[in-house]
Amino acid sequence: MKSDFKYRTICEVGCGDYISCFLNKYELNCSTKFIGFEPNPLLYNDLVKNIKSVKNVIIYNCAIYNKNEPVKLILAGKSSFLYGIYSPLQAQLRNQAEKIYNKITIYAKTIDQFDDGTIDLLLLDAEGCDYFVLEYIKSRPKCIQISTIDESGYINPFHKEIDFWMSMNGYELTYNNTRLRKCRFSL
Repeated sequence: MKSDFKYRTICEVGCGDYISCFLNKYELNCSTKFIGFEPNPLLYNDLVKNIKSVKNVIIYNCAIYNKNEPVKLILAGKSSFLYGIYSPLQAQLRNQAEKIYNKITIYAKTIDQFDDGTIDLLLLDAEGCDYFVLEYIKSRPKCIQISTIDESGYINPFHKEIDFWMSMNGYELTYNNTRLRKCRFSL
């Protein structure tokens, strides 16, 4: 994906592995900073291994949440999610995912600890925790891509709060594809 607009900072919450990470699909210019968050330690290790030579990239191995505290992460590969949060995988498995997959304890933090006010593009695939990013973000990105509702019947548990936040902050829906679970809001 190439763009004439020069992003100062791109932030991706829920990077996944290197193959699915936005960083793998976007050619950073030398002045663009990339901040990524991946709570699953296996996926985080894959990211770090594959980005060693890329400048201006920081990947954190933590979840973004509404509190700074230890939390339980359900290990389900790219669909890993926080215990107690209704995620797309929970919808697909009829709330049985927490019983099927292993759990580990990780540390969660609020996004404001990492946001210096320069995020221009925010990519959210936080498996139900997307609103917690918006709740604490300092920046007002030009574009926010988020998953809220999909054709399988999943509805983000905070979709009303997300829509309200977008409206109150001047964002408009500019793209919606439920099959791909992506909506894009722009200022």
